[in-house]
Amino acid sequence: LHIDSNENIYKVNILKYLLPFTFMYKMWFLAEMVYNQFVSTTVGPIFGRIIMYAITGLVAFLLCLLAVNFSYRNFSRSKYSPCDEYFYCRVNKPTYYMISYFAIIVSNIISGSLNFIAYAFPVSIIFIVITLPAIMAVITIFAIIGLLSTECRSGELKQLIVSMIAPSIWFLILLR
Repeated sequence: LHIDSNENIYKVNILKYLLPFTFMYKMWFLAEMVYNQFVSTTVGPIFGRIIMYAITGLVAFLLCLLAVNFSYRNFSRSKYSPCDEYFYCRVNKPTYYMISYFAIIVSNIISGSLNFIAYAFPVSIIFIVITLPAIMAVITIFAIIGLLSTECRSGELKQLIVSMIAPSIWFLILLR
């Protein structure tokens, strides 16, 4: 997941374009609930579902982009971020984006699959809508920190964890 030069930026773009589809997969249950509650009586069944899936996926995608941008800004400007001998952040922006997008895509696929399983079994809606996204956001943050630790030297893990406190808050607020 490490990107050294601008020649490999297409990998980040591929993940960036794949990200909204995984958000639509993750948010299908919430979109279906909103459709059944509000939209089903005013708009047709196919068009209404398409609109609701697109709106929830788009909003979640935009919040994800905000979370990744704000978190990298906080991470790279932190005085505790792992730096090289020239005081540049050891984790460059494309690598951070690649790691973040990869972890979020995996989390979205797992969340969407768990929503299907929870939809089939009698599970509380509060668990599906509130608790499951919060648990998956925390797991995603741990995955991002774990993958970022591969970019650091052996003694820089404490610096990485301290510098990821503020970005983790952005992820917790905006990724749910």
